[in-house]
Amino acid sequence: MAGYAYIEGIEELGESLSREQGALLERITSALMQQAEAIKAVSQAIVPVQSGALRDSAYVSQPAVVGDSVQVVIGYSAPYAAQQHELPIDHHQGQYKFLEQPVNQVSPEIAAAIAELAKVP
Repeated sequence: MAGYAYIEGIEELGESLSREQGALLERITSALMQQAEAIKAVSQAIVPVQSGALRDSAYVSQPAVVGDSVQVVIGYSAPYAAQQHELPIDHHQGQYKFLEQPVNQVSPEIAAAIAELAKVP
């Protein structure tokens, strides 16, 4: 003996789930950008400054959906950024590891912050 079940409105359900998935992706992307911008701001406050060019070269990339993840890049575009980041020299203003330190400080809270910001209103 076999039983059958019929669900009416399955197409509408699929469309609704697709809309919700899109809305969730938008909320997650927005939350990720907020966190990335906050990290950039903290980093800019401790970056070595001589002329201000390094500090002013800080950027956050536009979000990219890669597979099942959303990614952003936080960085500095000045050609000497990597060297200044890695050299443990005495900077008159700022410090080395100016990007790594803020990321490490914030990373434990990033997932929770994004989850909170991405909640369904």
